[in-house]
Formats: sequence, structure tokens, C-alpha cells
Amino acid sequence: MPLKYTTIEDLNRRLDGRLQIGGNATSLGSSVITPEIVLQIGEQIEAWIDAALQKRYQLPLVNEHPILAGIVEAGVACQLFSQYYVGQQPSEGTPSD
Repeated sequence: MPLKYTTIEDLNRRLDGRLQIGGNATSLGSSVITPEIVLQIGEQIEAWIDAALQKRYQLPLVNEHPILAGIVEAGVACQLFSQYYVGQQPSEGTPSD
């Protein structure tokens, strides 16, 4: 089921190459996430947003909602980065002056 407020393509742009949705790893250290995992996390975040919106508005909302899209994208990115992203480790040397 597609997401209501954003798309896989927009989420892939939000991940900025640090994680990749689908396909094969294209660079050393790049992590590939399946679209199914992304959709599952996105649906959970959208359900949370809809529960909050339903207290004030009649759902489903009509038209596009860029602010909600941004919230969903940021929430999905946070979940994915915390679970799947392995960045560079801090340098063990002392800083040079």
C-alpha cells in the first residue's frame, strides 16, 4: 500500500545517499534497505500523525500536504538512521592545531 503523504522516491532523496532504498549497494559502506521496511515504518508514522489529526480534522485530508510529507520523511529517516546507518567513527588521534 503506498504512503499517503510522501513517496519512496522522496524518502530516498531525504536519506541523501547515506542509506539506499532497494537495489544494490553502490558504494563501500552503503546500506541498502528494502522498500517493505520503509513502507512499514512510513505507515506507522502516518498512522500516528492521522491519530493526532483526527482529534481536530475530518480524515482523509484532501490535496497535497507538504508539511505532513516533511514530517513523515523526517520520521522515517530518523527511524532508519538509528537502526541501519553506520557512519564514520570519530578519529582516535588528537586534533592538530
